[in-house]
Amino acid sequence: MQAKYINKVVFSILVLISQSGIGQILSDSTSNDTISKKVSKNVLDSKVDYVSDDSIRFEVSTQKVFLFTKAKVNYEDVELKAGYIVLDMENNMVLAAGRKDSAGKIIEKPELTQGEQKTEADTIIYNFKTRRGLMKYIQTVQGEGFITATVAKKDSNDIYYIKNGKYTTCDADHPHFYIHMTKMKVIPDDKIVTGPAYLVLADVPTPLAIPFGFFPNKKGRSSGIQNTESNRRKYCCGNMEQTASKN
Repeated sequence: MQAKYINKVVFSILVLISQSGIGQILSDSTSNDTISKKVSKNVLDSKVDYVSDDSIRFEVSTQKVFLFTKAKVNYEDVELKAGYIVLDMENNMVLAAGRKDSAGKIIEKPELTQGEQKTEADTIIYNFKTRRGLMKYIQTVQGEGFITATVAKKDSNDIYYIKNGKYTTCDADHPHFYIHMTKMKVIPDDKIVTGPAYLVLADVPTPLAIPFGFFPNKKGRSSGIQNTESNRRKYCCGNMEQTASKN
């Protein structure tokens, strides 16, 4: 089951790469138990450190390293954690995805941290040299609002370009209302710029639409691209407790 899941992950990454024009990956080689290595700094300005709890496989012909279970890669101020990571040393790229546990639940989803900016998604592709990334199925807390999206691209200035996104201030796991945006640009600690957008109430689109717009994106409760499920539950429960106390 684990092998089938990894094959599916590799296939989905290949599809993402082909769509974004970032690059290509391969697979297979030998294995070791819990190993920590340092990659030679022949190409990049600094060394890349990597480690995993389960195993590490090397593919010398393509200069790729495959990390399994609680994998972690560090480069300068960038840290990437995931259940499965492919480190492409020749192209200065890293590909990350979660893994399935014994119950079939996906765990250890990719988590990319660069400075104060944190990103969580189902799949992350990141280039160490250009500092650009591609994320699939993200959830975000930005300023006082929440954003979910199917695809997001990150540039070297930590600006996110998002496709098919939703913005809401409702903290429920399934928001009661949101603004659906065909595309948006998220500038940390500044603003969110959107293209054509429309209001959705109780999952029903309304005729209230705008050709473009922007929202302030200053630090409030929290900031950074991250999984919002636990944050929303805590905040929602907080609101319920306050309401109950008032009654």
